[in-house]
Amino acid sequence: MQKKLISIFILLTFLLNNALVFAAVSPELYYTKLRVYLDTMKSNQMQLTLNGDYVLKLKNVNSAGQEVEAFKEILPQNSQIKLELQNGKIAYSKYLKDDKDNKYKFIYQNSTSIVELEPILEESSVTICSIATRTYLGDFRFFISGTNIVPINKIEIEKYLVGVVPYEIGFGVPLEAYKAQAVAARTYALNNIKPKSSFDLYDSESSQVYRGLPLGKYELPHKENIEKAIRETKGEVITYNGSLVSTYFSASNGGYTEKSVNVWTSDLPYLLSRYDEFDDPNVATNLKKFTWVKTFKSDDIEQRMLSNGLLLQNHKFNKIFIENELVERFESERIKALVLECYVVLKDSGLQDTSDDLVDINIEKQNNEDVYNFIYKNSTKKLKASEIDSILRNKGVLKSNDKFDRIDIIKDSNGNVVDFRVVYTKKLDKTTSRSFLNKKVDGKTVDSPLLSSLYYISYDQENDIYKFSGKGYGHGVGMSQYGAINRANAGQSYRDILAFYYPKTNIVNMDAVLKSVEIDYSEVLVGQPVNIKVNTYNTNNKYSYIVQNNTEEVAKFENSDSEVFTFTPKTVGNYKVLIDIKQNDLEEESSINTSINFKVYDVPKINSISSTVQKIYENKTATFNVDAINGTSKGKIYYFEVLKDGKVLSSRNQESKTFSFTPTVIGEYVLKVRVKDKTSRNDFDDEKEIKFTVEREPLVLVYKRPLKLGTTGEDVKMLQEALKRLGYYKSTTTTYYGTATRDSVKAFQRVNGLKVDGMVGPQTINKINSMLQRSSQSSNVSRGSMNIQTPINKSLQLTYKRPLKLGTTGEDVKMLQEALKRLGFYKSTTTTYYGIATRDSVKAFQRVNGLKVDGMVGPQTINKINSMLQRSSQSSNVSRGSMNIQTPINKSLQLTYKRPLKLGTTGEDVKMLQEALKRLGYYKSTTTTYYGTATRDAVNAFQRANGLKVDGMVGPQTINKINNKLK
Repeated sequence: MQKKLISIFILLTFLLNNALVFAAVSPELYYTKLRVYLDTMKSNQMQLTLNGDYVLKLKNVNSAGQEVEAFKEILPQNSQIKLELQNGKIAYSKYLKDDKDNKYKFIYQNSTSIVELEPILEESSVTICSIATRTYLGDFRFFISGTNIVPINKIEIEKYLVGVVPYEIGFGVPLEAYKAQAVAARTYALNNIKPKSSFDLYDSESSQVYRGLPLGKYELPHKENIEKAIRETKGEVITYNGSLVSTYFSASNGGYTEKSVNVWTSDLPYLLSRYDEFDDPNVATNLKKFTWVKTFKSDDIEQRMLSNGLLLQNHKFNKIFIENELVERFESERIKALVLECYVVLKDSGLQDTSDDLVDINIEKQNNEDVYNFIYKNSTKKLKASEIDSILRNKGVLKSNDKFDRIDIIKDSNGNVVDFRVVYTKKLDKTTSRSFLNKKVDGKTVDSPLLSSLYYISYDQENDIYKFSGKGYGHGVGMSQYGAINRANAGQSYRDILAFYYPKTNIVNMDAVLKSVEIDYSEVLVGQPVNIKVNTYNTNNKYSYIVQNNTEEVAKFENSDSEVFTFTPKTVGNYKVLIDIKQNDLEEESSINTSINFKVYDVPKINSISSTVQKIYENKTATFNVDAINGTSKGKIYYFEVLKDGKVLSSRNQESKTFSFTPTVIGEYVLKVRVKDKTSRNDFDDEKEIKFTVEREPLVLVYKRPLKLGTTGEDVKMLQEALKRLGYYKSTTTTYYGTATRDSVKAFQRVNGLKVDGMVGPQTINKINSMLQRSSQSSNVSRGSMNIQTPINKSLQLTYKRPLKLGTTGEDVKMLQEALKRLGFYKSTTTTYYGIATRDSVKAFQRVNGLKVDGMVGPQTINKINSMLQRSSQSSNVSRGSMNIQTPINKSLQLTYKRPLKLGTTGEDVKMLQEALKRLGYYKSTTTTYYGTATRDAVNAFQRANGLKVDGMVGPQTINKINNKLK
């Protein structure tokens, strides 16, 4: 049975400075690997046997203090290596056959500052032979500390506990006691993780005893039960107010637990003083009991106190005040304070600076205080007891817990003073009352005889023997291991045991596994994928996904290794994905369930585009409204483009569905509108266009005065504008009636049978207005009507004007899309924008027709399109603009291996792979450029059906087999 000890110096410093900080309960903490300083295994040399394949790294430290890897190799199973401290470096040797004498021996390989070992497989272990021989799981780091090589073992908490639990509570104890110890030890370890330190725990009683795998002859039979206790409490820790508790425990409390404040300084509410019948040695039914008896003579007590420094040199122990009224005890009966009587022999001059011989001492009382009258041969001196105490302290005779009691003098037969004794009391507190008999050699404690503070003292005066009769082993705070075993034997569960020793606390499980679930879009459009990512604290899981639309199951994917799930909805609705996570490393069937919701909407559609005015005039702002339906609640983006004669005059992207434009010339215009939902992955979701005519604003002259040569005013300018529209005035309009105006008026009068005098009166005004009205009616504009009739498609041939590529805009792009649409390659609405859909259609055409597949349209591609259009036209059934286009039968498809394809890969080769698998009946989804889980599952199915290695990755073998099947 090992005892849980705390380093008193470190602990007291910690508590006295009120620095207790308890770790908050978080899965990140639980999944942090522990770094254990193997203090009991440090040595100047050690041999290691590798029980598995390991990666070995040798590192040096440069002048900047940085670690630099100098050497790396993989060591196979059963390799033996030796580490030895030589000239301030770690000399690394391997056990190999020596070519010189053909014998196996350790042969030097390299020297380094740091050695690291990482197992290839988690179950691998290392056997270290130094001071002891032990076997450990996990990673290792060996470094130099003083004259030793120190191993640090980096290990997962649950594997660490296998090497702690039995060495703390013992082997062969009941399962529930093992469980209680596992939960307490797990809590203690996690509460002592120190991210800013080079290690977290020692492997000794300074933290908790850790000895690696229990593989000894006596230990091995109990290993299965130990692992079961750890497994059945996996992740469980003890908390108080949401933080990990300090799970102090000791071997035995002797029948009474102790409050933490009575041992240290912090008063923790869950570490109380209470009677423990299951650790009371007087209870007959308790199978495990702990009592002890120690005896000491006065000389032995004195020597021990001199060795540990409680007695100053030349001081003497006199006695212990054992009377009950002089011994202070806590509620638990543990010693709170104990008083000893000690003395030191001084020369009388130790109290007075004089060489006069002391003859005698008399004592009298003044105000209830002893006053000492020192009588010398030639003088006298009076000192109060308090003054004597102060003098002794200043001279370093008395320590802080010492108190002057009296002075005894001894005289010889002639009456001369031969012995001057200063007698004082020494008060031991709750700590020193247990440690005052510790024996030290060269500053190190070699014997601690008082096993607890729960003891009673008797004294045999005849033989000068003090007898200490005690109960319990350790500080008694928290869990008693003897008590836990007795409680388990009595049928209590580990939860009952822990509830007694740590009242007011809770047991929680830190093995949360699930960290979070992410979704790229909580709202998505029909036909567009939604990606879900499950974030866990561990990696060894299986995932199942069930997709529901309005509670009806629409898809199910089980036992996937991927934490990423992609689903493409086909209908609108309120969707929920039920997620089931199973841990592969758990023997028992258990799972974690969660879910995430998203909503699916129809793709946005433009119903109509309308103008706010019936007629649009030049230099007047026209406003258009777009009526668009469907889409998510995230909103839409509208792309507006105004063209005239194929040239873009204005373009704008905006969230508003209202667009304003001011035309500067009359004529025919086209307004193109594209709409895209903010969540959409498309270039745009729908597009529509209208044509509109821009006219001159109607002009009517009003007769106010006769106009003639020399007249000025706005009515002159209006006259000039009217004549300009009728084709008579050619100059710039002004407010001055000059000769150019007069000549235009005369020309108009002459043509229209009026008196030709160059002066404008009512008759001329009326005739001008009449002609303006007639001109307007013959312009073939119908009150702003925008009823556009799409012409019947005639034979289509493209003309090469410029290279077309991604991002190009113009009417030639729209013509290209129309041509590809007739040939069955382009499926979207035709626009003037060369987007991804256009590029993919061009690539598909180029691929089918043996052209260079680059998605760019040059003369070769144009010629081939025209050739195919002509052939299609000759074989098609076209009547009155109706074109029945037959999609060409796909030609033979063959894949070319360029790179390995796997989950997460993107590119056109992924899309070709999907098309090939689709033709072979393995891939059922829409082809994309993303290698998702649907692609991987199709590849797995193909590999399985064709006797290939089923790994979901596409290499040369899989490509060749697909091509053979396609033929």
